[in-house]
Amino acid sequence: MDADIRIVRGSASAEELAAVTAVLLAAARTRAAAPAFQEPAGATILRWPGADRAHRPAGTWLTTPAPHWRHAA
Repeated sequence: MDADIRIVRGSASAEELAAVTAVLLAAARTRAAAPAFQEPAGATILRWPGADRAHRPAGTWLTTPAPHWRHAA
């Protein structure tokens, strides 16, 4: 549920603010209640390049230094 929240100037009634607050609170509680992913000990994880690597030519991410590789302890 990763999303950006944009706040702009405007006016809202107390009911509208309460509704927005309730939605944000429910989202925060849902996220907090979700179990964290636990990697098994000794696992080697390949991090597929995300949007931050989209500017690189195809195939170069395999031969570059390793921010997308991580070896679990």
